[in-house]
Amino acid sequence: MTSGIALMLAALAGVPQPAPINLVVREEGGMVRLTVVGLATTPYHAHYTLEVAGQGPGGINRTSQGGAATLRPGTPATLLTVALGGGGAGRWTATLVVTPDKGAPYRQERGSKG
Repeated sequence: MTSGIALMLAALAGVPQPAPINLVVREEGGMVRLTVVGLATTPYHAHYTLEVAGQGPGGINRTSQGGAATLRPGTPATLLTVALGGGGAGRWTATLVVTPDKGAPYRQERGSKG
């Protein structure tokens, strides 16, 4: 709830807002966890797709997952999680594409450091 209040106060202060749907990357115990999260200050509806490509000892893998999200103001949501395993997950790239019902589409890209 606190993060929702902070977003509303920032909106009132004219501070630029983060995108309502974001890609969060966490490294945990030799794995990489990619999570698509949502948090909006106003009602928000969009379609999203997460495309992930990885290269490791077993070769190259690709996956694409997505869906539709309806976000309520100030209510955080986990929309999708993908886990990449094995020795730091090798080399990988992830692209999140968000197409809102209103407004311009946007993308976020992340990748391994190596």
